[in-house]
Amino acid sequence: MKKSFNKMTDPDIRYDILGIGNAITDILARVDFAFLEKQGLTPGSMTLIDAERANALQAALTPEQVMGGGSVANSCVVAAQFGARVAYLARSRVTRPGLSSVRTCTATAWRFRPSH
Repeated sequence: MKKSFNKMTDPDIRYDILGIGNAITDILARVDFAFLEKQGLTPGSMTLIDAERANALQAALTPEQVMGGGSVANSCVVAAQFGARVAYLARSRVTRPGLSSVRTCTATAWRFRPSH
């Protein structure tokens, strides 16, 4: 019988780390101080925002890089890069930034199973 390694629930797969966190999308873009001031943002800070604010900011800038983020996800990426077998549980919307989070996970050899 052929084993399936596409399912996170396969009883023969063992993980070194199971990360459980919030799927956050990091969007990197170059902006000047005038842009930050106009948007009410503080240089060097991180701000969690809702979908409406995210859409408004994305319309006002040109993203250079979009990737999955969040402290648990970032820790899992580093662990996977060092060879750990990593599984990550999080909820993400099916949006362009959300799909970037999925690509980040799968690019670093994570097992990934979308939920409905």
